[in-house]
Amino acid sequence: MKQQLSYQMGGDLSAESYDSIEKFVFSDLQENLLFKRKSLDEHYDYVMSTLDDYYLGVSKYVYGNILQAIKAIVNCKINHLKTPVKSRAIGFLHQEMRFSPAIIQDILLLFDVKIGIPQILKDSGKVFANKPVPAWIQRFFGGVN
Repeated sequence: MKQQLSYQMGGDLSAESYDSIEKFVFSDLQENLLFKRKSLDEHYDYVMSTLDDYYLGVSKYVYGNILQAIKAIVNCKINHLKTPVKSRAIGFLHQEMRFSPAIIQDILLLFDVKIGIPQILKDSGKVFANKPVPAWIQRFFGGVN
């Protein structure tokens, strides 16, 4: 599991206690937002300003994308925006980064944003349904969807 996390984040983890990317993100956000009282923007700036390409042993660019996705979801929910950006951000966290709906929900609760697990799955499903069919599937099935 730690090798998978290392692969997903683009480096070796310095914190041995994390066995998944979602646990690392939740713990780091909890520490920086609740205990150190940073805003999401301040934390993003801090992560991206590190001199190395890594933040706590993980790719700062991948982690920065995760923070931007969280920021997009939070902004859409707080401002009641009806935009596909929220669904895409949820789809990114759920499908690309392999976050469980429960962890996505827990992360969003750090910002007092409530999204139910069924809604997370629905938004992620919308993104998945709109993805283009991979070329290898089209070649295998002869273009039949």
